[in-house]
Amino acid sequence: MKRMPVSSWHSLRLRLPLLMSALTALALTTFLWMAYRQVGGALGRVGATRTQSAADQIALMLSQTTQQRIADLQRAARSAGVLGYMRNPNDLTAAEARQRLLPLTIANQPPVELWDDRGVRLQAVVGTATPGEEAPQPPPAAPPFASGVSPFHAANGIMFWDTVIDVRDEQAESPGSGSRLGFIVSRRTLSPAQATEVFVHLVGRGAVVELGNQSGDVWTDLTKVVPPPPVDVSKPGLAEYDTPDGERRIGAAAIIRGTPWSIWVALPHATVFAPARAFLTWMLMVGLFVVAAAAIAAAVISARITTPLHDLTDAAEKIAAGAPLARVDVRRRDEIGRLGAAFNTMAEQVHGVQRELEARVEQRVAELNAVNAQLEKRVAELNALSQELEAFSYSVSHDLRAPLRHITGFASMLEGSAGPTLDDKDRRYLNTISDAARRMGRLIDDLLVFSRMGRQEMTHGEVDLGALVDDVRREVGADLNGRAVAWNIHRLPIVEGDASTLRMALTNLMTNALKYSGTRATAEIEIGANGGPDETVVFVRDNGVGFDMEYAHKLFGVFQRLHSTDEFEGTGIGLANVRRIVHRHGGRVWAEGAVGQGATFFFSLPRSERSGDPR
Repeated sequence: MKRMPVSSWHSLRLRLPLLMSALTALALTTFLWMAYRQVGGALGRVGATRTQSAADQIALMLSQTTQQRIADLQRAARSAGVLGYMRNPNDLTAAEARQRLLPLTIANQPPVELWDDRGVRLQAVVGTATPGEEAPQPPPAAPPFASGVSPFHAANGIMFWDTVIDVRDEQAESPGSGSRLGFIVSRRTLSPAQATEVFVHLVGRGAVVELGNQSGDVWTDLTKVVPPPPVDVSKPGLAEYDTPDGERRIGAAAIIRGTPWSIWVALPHATVFAPARAFLTWMLMVGLFVVAAAAIAAAVISARITTPLHDLTDAAEKIAAGAPLARVDVRRRDEIGRLGAAFNTMAEQVHGVQRELEARVEQRVAELNAVNAQLEKRVAELNALSQELEAFSYSVSHDLRAPLRHITGFASMLEGSAGPTLDDKDRRYLNTISDAARRMGRLIDDLLVFSRMGRQEMTHGEVDLGALVDDVRREVGADLNGRAVAWNIHRLPIVEGDASTLRMALTNLMTNALKYSGTRATAEIEIGANGGPDETVVFVRDNGVGFDMEYAHKLFGVFQRLHSTDEFEGTGIGLANVRRIVHRHGGRVWAEGAVGQGATFFFSLPRSERSGDPR
């Protein structure tokens, strides 16, 4: 046996340290990944808590500021100066009302306005302007007004909202139920610089803070109008989403109580998970050092194991290559040393068994040569027998036909020359001779067909039994000479087989059915198929003379007939041909019947993948 070369890559000296290093790296990578996931999950929860807490704090701050503003406006609406002016407008009451509204104004913000109930603006009190700063100018307020805080509005790049307080006549019986005298309208614009500074202190750098209406129509990032967040801002809660530029964010929404506003605070994933990435980078550096140290240790340890195994492998390959005997050095006391000692013992035993097997092989080869010689002799005898059968068929086909042709010819000549002088008895003898010669010719033809049937090549393919039966019925129907025949042909399947031989089998069965039902006024022929998952069973049933089931075993034998030739003509080979055809297809044949009650002939064909349903 030729020794198989071993490349360095297939050697355990290289693969074992690499495998141990790879396992160490895999375990370390798995640990780092799980640690990163845990740290990332914790940071994600912290980030979510942070955004929700920031959103709630900002919402609370804005809600308190707004409620404080509403309270200040309500106190002004109930003040004597405002009520006196609304009841009796004159220069004196106007000055008192202005003096009361002046503390509500804010520098660089729109004026605080006083309107009557008919929608006429009565006063507009403007706060002190900061030098060097130009106050934004939103569109002027206009009725109708609704009490409370309005949604945000945007115009000319300015975000603003209104706080409207009803001024009611406090002389009514119950507070707040008096007639409405007018409104105090305080319009405020958003101050981006101040708001951004406050929010940065609350949330931190890198956070996204957006403010807007709960309806989602007007939103701002405190510097400009922006689209609303891609979540339902009318409900508080957490959400994760991707921005149009592909940035992943964690956000939280909070409702600002007492207003139609919501606040949205979001943190980028990169900001939230930055500590986790820093942790992973540091641990990867430590991991690389650990893997390198583990690789060195694995190389040293594996060398003590793989070197003796290498020597053991070389010795085993020498024995496998045909060396008479190979041994290994056994100086270790551990399991590898015991393995070497066992190998040496085994090598000696293998060497002895090898010599014994070689002797047995030589003996078996001699015996097989003798058996092969006998088989060759038997093959030669079978070839000779086959040639004799071919010669017999040729003799039947040619040597026997010549005398039959002579008998038939001379009988015909005798009838022609001596016909007028022959009496009825002589004519009957002459007709008997001619009929016997013709019957002998048919018998020879059937024997030749039967002989060739076993040697004929078969071409398997899909065979449509329905079309085959229709074709045979047209062929045999041409010789009915006006006989009444009732055909009952059921749906027949597509089977796997040889079309020409199956056609011959169906022709024999259908011809027999017509022949043995010839005594009936109307021949009834039924053809159908059934069976199970493993085979297809085809039957041909007639209403003819039938047969005795005691002799059913003779039906498919050569020259076996259950009726005389005087009753029904035939040679007794047709059903034998059917049996041989079906057996060559791997099927079986049988028959059922009763005397005077017709007969049914069955044959089965194995099912295959190409067998189909009845058509």
